[in-house]
Amino acid sequence: MPEAVSLAPDVVLRVINGEALLLKLGDEDVFALNDTGTRIVQLIAEGLDLNQVLNTLHQEYGVEPPKLQQAVEDLVDALLSRGLVVRAEANPGE
Repeated sequence: MPEAVSLAPDVVLRVINGEALLLKLGDEDVFALNDTGTRIVQLIAEGLDLNQVLNTLHQEYGVEPPKLQQAVEDLVDALLSRGLVVRAEANPGE
């Protein structure tokens, strides 16, 4: 799992009634997320790296870190494979 990802430049996030839709404009592809997936993508869109996402979700949901990590990895892998998120570039000097 990469350390950080961000929404792809041609992806728009829309949250409707607590559930997210990721719209890939170039392909007219739509990806719907449940409540937990919505929260993960919101945190990614806010610029949190994946460790920060895991820590935030642990605080908010109280789920054990290994279970959270698997859920985040699975979602990130699915989003990467569909081109909805991209690996974030490392900050210079890291």
